[in-house]
Amino acid sequence: MNDTFLNSANAPYVAELYSKFRNDPESVDTTWKDFFNNLNEDDYSVLKDFGGPEWKERPSSIIDKNYITKIIKSNANYNSEEFRISTLDSIRALRLIRAFRINGHLIADLDPLGISEREYPQELDYRSYGFDESDLEKEIFIDGSLGLEKGKLRNIIKILKETYSASIGVEFLHIQQADQKQWVQERIEEVRNKTNFTNEGKKAIYKRLVESELFEQFQK
Repeated sequence: MNDTFLNSANAPYVAELYSKFRNDPESVDTTWKDFFNNLNEDDYSVLKDFGGPEWKERPSSIIDKNYITKIIKSNANYNSEEFRISTLDSIRALRLIRAFRINGHLIADLDPLGISEREYPQELDYRSYGFDESDLEKEIFIDGSLGLEKGKLRNIIKILKETYSASIGVEFLHIQQADQKQWVQERIEEVRNKTNFTNEGKKAIYKRLVESELFEQFQK
């Protein structure tokens, strides 16, 4: 049994449902209408690009009277309410990921002596998004974010902390050019913000450090 009914094939379906809802709330099923009405502005901002970003071509006009039947056939244990819960979990997880991309550097471990006190921003706490400890083992669809189609919430949080809140802090979402932001994001998330230097690379760095230290001593 799959832990989530939402996947890369179904996400565009939710995105198109949402688009139909925005154009005409009465055009979607009552249960989905209620679902969308209960989302907040942050949820909407994630859902706008759900099932693929704007620059990525999406399947169009995929909603037809047989679509839910296809989902049911592909998931023997299909449950419409669980489908909506999976969608909400994905939206919440993507909001958490976005929060770390924006403010993860605020809790980066930049104090080797452990002297300074740091407050843990509420937006970086998974509980702020409606999750609790019982959800940590839940597998959630995150649409390719962090290089994963889906992952357990516990692992998603671990990757976010390794990438954005370890010994190197990264702040890049203030950059205006979208392609530059995308470049930085891909480079740090692909290796979880850790560079694997070769032995020759390490020697070259050490040589530069020694040269810098000797130059400073010579200047004195």
